[in-house]
Amino acid sequence: MMSTSEKKRKVLHFLLLVILIAGVLTLLYPFLLSRYVAYQIHSALKQEAGIYTIPESFSVRSDTAPDSRVASAGLITLTLPPWTLDERVIPNATIFSISATGTAPASVVVFEESGLAVYDSLKADTVKFASESAIENYYGGVSDFSNYGFVSYIANLTPESIHYFKTKARLESDISLLSSKTKLFAGYPDKSFENQFGVRGFTAPVEGGHYVILFSKDDQPQEMLITGAGEEMLAQILGSVQFK
Repeated sequence: MMSTSEKKRKVLHFLLLVILIAGVLTLLYPFLLSRYVAYQIHSALKQEAGIYTIPESFSVRSDTAPDSRVASAGLITLTLPPWTLDERVIPNATIFSISATGTAPASVVVFEESGLAVYDSLKADTVKFASESAIENYYGGVSDFSNYGFVSYIANLTPESIHYFKTKARLESDISLLSSKTKLFAGYPDKSFENQFGVRGFTAPVEGGHYVILFSKDDQPQEMLITGAGEEMLAQILGSVQFK
C-alpha cells in the first residue's frame, strides 16, 4: 500500500507531465495549424490544370535588314522584317497589325502603362511575411531580388516546391505566390527567353496567343499581348524587342 507521500509524489509527477505536454502543444500549435492550413490549400492547388507548368527556354532571333520595319510604343521598339505593319492607338495601348507574306495578320498589343499591379500586390504581401533582408535571401540573394528575379521565382514555383518544414513565413509566402501565379501571368507561363539586346521575360498562353512580360537590363517591366502569331513569328517579335 502506497504511503501518502508517494501518492502526492505521483500526483505531482502527473501534474508536471500534463503541464509539460500542454506547454509543448501550446508551442507547437501555431506550427501545426499553419502546416494544416498549408496542406489544405496545397491539396486544392494540386488539382488546378497547368499548376505544374514551368517555363521552358524559347529560342528567339532578330533578322534585321535595310528595309526593316520599326514599331515603337510604351517602353519598347520592335525592329521587324519588311512585313506589312499597321498601327492603331487606343486608350492605354497601341495595337500593331503585322502580316508576313502568305500568312494571316498577327496582332501585337503594347500596353502604355505596365505597372504590373498584381505583381506589386504580390510583392507587398510577401514582404508582410518577413523582413526585406529575409525575402532577399528567399528569392536568390540581394543581387537578384529584382522585378525579374521575383517574377522568375513565381514562374518556376510548383506544388513540388512547397515543403512543410520551411519556416512559417516562407511556407505562407510560397503558397500565396503559387495561388496567385495565374493572376500574374494571365495563365501559366510556358516559355522564358532572352534576346541579343538583353531583354528577357516570359510568355503564357492565352486564347489565340501569348501574354508576355518583358524586362529591360535595368529591370523595367513591359507587358504585351501577341495574338495570331505562329512560333516563327513569335520568335522574331520577341527577338527584336529593345527598350528605349
